This record gives sequence, structure tokens and C-alpha cells, in this order.
Amino acid sequence: MMGTRPDEHKICFITCVTDAAAYNESLASLRRLIVPDGMTVESRAIEQAASMAEGYEAGRTSTDAKYKIYLHQDVQILAEDFLVRLIRAFREDAKLGLLGVIGCEALPTSGCWWESNSLLGSICDEMRGELSARVYRCSETCQPAAALDGCLLATQYDVPWRADLFEKFDFYDISACMEYRRHGWGVAVLPQSEPLIAHFSGQKERRDFLSERRRFVRVYAEDAWDAGGHFLSVVICRTARDGENDVGIDLLEQALAALPHEVIFVDDASGKTEIARSGVRALTHAEPRGIAASFAEGVAAARGDRLLLLMSDVLLPQVTLRRLFAALAVKGCALAGPLSRTSHFCRGNFEGPRDYTDGGTFLASARELAKRGVTSHGHLILDAGCLLLTRAAWDAIGGFTAALEEDELCLMADFCLRGWREGLQPHLAEDALVHRNAPAISLAEIMARRERGRAAFEKLWGFELFYSTNTRADLLSLFDAKKDGMTVLEAGCACGADFLAIRSVNATAKFHGIELNAHSAAIAQQFASVEAMDIETLDHPAWEGKFDLVLMGDILEHLRDPWQTVRNMYRVQKPGGQIVISVPNITHFSIFVEMLANDWQYEPAGILDRTYLRFFTKKTARALLEQAGYHVTVVAPIVLPPRNEAQTALVETLASCQHGGARKEDLFAYQWRLVGVKEGKESKTE
Repeated sequence: MMGTRPDEHKICFITCVTDAAAYNESLASLRRLIVPDGMTVESRAIEQAASMAEGYEAGRTSTDAKYKIYLHQDVQILAEDFLVRLIRAFREDAKLGLLGVIGCEALPTSGCWWESNSLLGSICDEMRGELSARVYRCSETCQPAAALDGCLLATQYDVPWRADLFEKFDFYDISACMEYRRHGWGVAVLPQSEPLIAHFSGQKERRDFLSERRRFVRVYAEDAWDAGGHFLSVVICRTARDGENDVGIDLLEQALAALPHEVIFVDDASGKTEIARSGVRALTHAEPRGIAASFAEGVAAARGDRLLLLMSDVLLPQVTLRRLFAALAVKGCALAGPLSRTSHFCRGNFEGPRDYTDGGTFLASARELAKRGVTSHGHLILDAGCLLLTRAAWDAIGGFTAALEEDELCLMADFCLRGWREGLQPHLAEDALVHRNAPAISLAEIMARRERGRAAFEKLWGFELFYSTNTRADLLSLFDAKKDGMTVLEAGCACGADFLAIRSVNATAKFHGIELNAHSAAIAQQFASVEAMDIETLDHPAWEGKFDLVLMGDILEHLRDPWQTVRNMYRVQKPGGQIVISVPNITHFSIFVEMLANDWQYEPAGILDRTYLRFFTKKTARALLEQAGYHVTVVAPIVLPPRNEAQTALVETLASCQHGGARKEDLFAYQWRLVGVKEGKESKTE
């Protein structure tokens, strides 16, 4: 009760009740419990609460019991000595504020504890009508937790529930964990070796889950989502290419505050000011050894089970580091990297927000990005410059490849793809932002290094890096990828970047690919079923009427008979399914520039790619789909406009000659993207 001294000899069970029968069964289990000597037990049933937080707050303020147990109405306690264990745990550690029976050590970016790779505790849970035990990491002592499930939460100190924040019945529990830590109290999972409770939850509709999650992330994005227990080794590499960055070191020291850590600074003959910072161990080379050797030396000297690898020109705020830790907590993730923005366009691979101009607005942008609630997801490759990973992942992958270090992006791509090959997933944390300062080398040198790096990568891996790992966001934007259990076929899937992009918004999607390059197919096979076959003579009875979505980006122009190929795709498509294609536009104005100069030169890439066998206009691309039976619903250009006055004048002249429904805007289209729908409705029995 408000203003009343807590009664240290009283325990109160608090439950929000909407189902009297379930609550009565829960009460029956409480009557079987052994009550610790000198203690009394009472119960509070809170009815007609608008939210769990509102109900629990009403219960909290209605009792003077020091020990409060917030219990779901559909939970039954199995261990008769539960109260004895609970009170013992609290009395043995006065710093503990909140205890539960199941949760996680590190909370992933989704904010959903059950998606973590560090689950704690155990529970008997009824799902789909059957009661089964889920046992994760258990201990004879309390295990520090980042988050606890709300089926049972016990406290020995009062912290208000955030009824002002949560309007329904999700995230109130993980919010409580954050609030208790903000007040300086520990959060942990109770000692156990087998389930202490049974949760008869069944399957409930969660209409407000996403809105509650957005509120949670908005308020707690900058909090630590990791309960600790790990030692972080920060290894920084500085080369002659990198500029001075004292600001980066200052920012890093702030980011590392309160974390058990060490900093190892490897100077690879940079010729720059020596680092003299307290707590920083410097390893200096008089002659350059390279990035790969420098990081290998730093990691060999490191003690941590978590590694943060940084190039010296990176600005890393605390909120970014915390979001990277949250990404590393996602089930399956072994290495995590952020978005980046750079002072030089060639250094960034995944561009972050561009709405900052100095250090202060950069930090504000990083904080705002963290609060958007974007989850991390598996990505083929991460950006160079900043990488958080486990020591086990580093050891399994085997460090960086020296032959690729001329270009950092090629170096990192090789590292990430070797991770995929080992079953170690890289995750892109799209809620984390770093900045990289401009390199101390020219644009011409950067581009020359990039080309040499790409050539070395292709020689090593057997496929071209950027083409094979690129995500076709322009195609993915043309359809809804969220259909539950959707089946996807991509012809020419390369390393499967599009599959991962779809999986980031639809974890239930099932992927099939066709890819002739065995090297890139081996990567895609980590998360899809990939086969090598001739799509022009496709004969695969098991695929008939199978796919909700068929993707064919930049494929059809390479084929002898694209018309038969599209008819083949129509056969394997479900009624109501979509095909999404892209083809180059042979009526782009640049082609006329060539022809009017009496020229037609095939090139390594572009509209006149030397590997193209067929050429399309908007009209013939549409006809390509229609002849197979598709109803075309989208025809959208990728625009490449004139770059000078002469080209603009040529476009005007060409436009004056157009007829047959052609428009001037068609001359700007570098590619056409089309969506076709197979008529009919999907069978309900499928």
C-alpha cells in the first residue's frame, strides 16, 4: 500500500483475471505450496484491467507485502517448495529486484526474448493442446537475465509498472526488467533444474503486439539489452590509408563505459601520432604487414569471448554498440555489423541516414535510428570498418584473407561468406549507425584498389562479387512479401541475397532457386533449396502449381527462348501467384546516341551487355508475359536521365518521332520492371 512500510513476512500473489475457471485452477496450485516459516500468503485478483501494466500497478499499490508475485491466471506452480526457493534467493542477494522462471541473457533486436540465442530457465507450456517441457540453460544459482517472461514475475522491491506506456498485454514484462535495472536492481532467472511452473497458454491472437513493441523500442532502445557475463576485446587497426581520429577514440571510451573490456590498438605503420591512452594496449609495426595480419595479431593478444573489430576511422556511439549487441543476441547470429555513412562515397556499403552534419547531429541520428524498431536480419555481407562477433566465430572462420585486403569491402565479403559456409550467420543491424571519416588516399586510388579487389575475389570464389551478392530491392518493392508460408522461386538466384531480404520480413517463406554457378549456389543453399537446371526446357513435375512468387531479374535477355521460359514459369506458378521480371530497355536514348554515331559496341555490362541474346522494349516485354497467360499489373521503369544538354536535345528530337503509344518518358527507362499475375484462385487444399 502507498506510504506503508513493506511487511517482510508477507507474500502477495497478484493476477489479472478475465477467466474465473482458469484462475481457480491457478489458486488451487497455490494452496499446495509450502509457506516459509514465519510468512503469510495473500492473493489479489484484479478484474477489468485495461492492460496488464494497469492491473499489476493496481495490485502493487493494494498490498503492503514486501514480496509480490505477479502471476498469469493460466499458470499453475508445480514445485511445492517454490516459495521457499524464492524467498531464499531474495534474502541471499539483496541486490536482486526481479526474478522469473524463464527468459534470456541477451535480448535480440526484436525485443522478443524467445528469439534470443541465450535462453535461460524452463517451463511446461501448453501449445496446440499439448503440455510439453521447454528446458533451456538452467543453473543451481540465479542467472542474470536481460529479459523475463511475464507468466511469473516476483519482486522484493517496488518499481512502478509502466501503465502510461503499455495499453494492452505485451512487453509490460520486458519493460519491467528494464525499469528494475534503471533503478539499480538485478534481474535474474530462479535456480532450477526442471520446470517450476506450467503455463496453459494455448494460442492467443496478439492484435496489439507490433504497436506495443514499437512503444517498447522507442523508450528502451538506448538501454543495455544484455545482462553481461561477457568480456569484450576491442581490436582497432590503423593503416596509412586512415586519417587521424581522436574523436573516435573519445567516443569509443564513452561507448565502453560500464562494460568489462580491453582495447588493443594495432598501428600498421600508419606514420601517424602514437596512441597514448590509459587502458589502451598499443602494438606498433615499423613496416606495414596489412589489415589481415594486424587484426590476426590483435585477436591473438585479446582475452575476450566477444570481439569488436574496428578500423581507426570509425565513429561508434554507445547506442550503436548496444544495438550491435542486441543483433548478436538474435538466434543464429554469429557476427553483426551496422549501417554506415561516410565522408567518401566509396567507403560505405550500407548507407545510413544522411540527416546529420556534425558530431552532435550524428549522435542524435544514431539515437533516432535505434528507436525506429527495425530488427536485424541475416545478410550476405557486412560493411567494412566495424564488426561485432563471437570469439568462436572468428576461430571457425579463420580470420581475414590477406590476398583481398587491398579493398576492405572485398575483404569483409570474403569473411562473411566463409561465415555462411560454416553455418555462422552475419546479421545487418539496421538500427545501428557508425560514421567513417574520409580516407587519406585519392578517389582514383580507391577505385583502382576496388577493381583489383574484385578481380582477386572472383579468382578466389568463382563469381563476381557485387552482381552475385546484390539485393534487387527495386524488384522486391513491387510485391507484398508477407504472405504466411509463401513459396518463392528465383531463377538466377546467385548467392541468394533476395531470399534473405524476403526472409527479413517473412520468416515463414520457403525458398527455391535455380543457379548454374555452383560456387554462388553453395552459398544460397545455406537458406534455400537450389538446383542447377535449364529453365528453357524446364521439366520438374514436383514444382507444378507450387510457387506464390517467381523472380527473374536480368535473366530473360540472356536466353535463346525467353518466351518458352516464361511459359515454363507459368506452369510452376500457383493460381493467383505473381511473376516479377526485369529486362533492359533497348529504346533507352543512350542506344540512339551510339547508333547515330554509326556505332553499336557490346560491353561488359549495361544495355549492350555482350552476353545478351534478346532485346526488349516496354511493349515487347509486356507481350512476353501476356503470351504465357499472365495478366500484367505493373510496368515500371528504372530511370537513367540525360546527363547533358546534347542528350536532352536528342531526347526531344526522338520524342517528336515517337508513335504507336510510345512516350517521351520511355526513352529515360534503362530497364523495365514488370509484374504479372496468374489468373485464378489458389486451392484451399494446398
